[in-house]
Amino acid sequence: MKLILIKLVANAALLYGLALLCGGRIKFRGIVPVLSVAIFIVPLNVFMVELVGLVGITATPLSVFVAAILCNGVMLYALSYIIPRFTVENLPIAIAFAAIMGGVALFLNFFLADQLAGLL
Repeated sequence: MKLILIKLVANAALLYGLALLCGGRIKFRGIVPVLSVAIFIVPLNVFMVELVGLVGITATPLSVFVAAILCNGVMLYALSYIIPRFTVENLPIAIAFAAIMGGVALFLNFFLADQLAGLL
């Protein structure tokens, strides 16, 4: 449970930090939209290997990473219509954001989260 909370907070910080670097194409207006998006994105990523298997694609690291980028991009774009004070300019921006987020999250989730959990 502690590890999931650490991943949730790390992903929320990542979402907000990357949004600041996007030049206004993705905007969070407050902490509640950031946490709301993270609550939807983290479980999607936790079960990504199983979702890829359900679709019938072989679960290689590359296919899981590409599927995660596409699913996260589509999810971000869809959430921008559902969550107030969260906007995404268009779907290609959401997918590009998801690709950057996926690369950084890979490092955070697999290397840094275990170390942080050990410290707490």
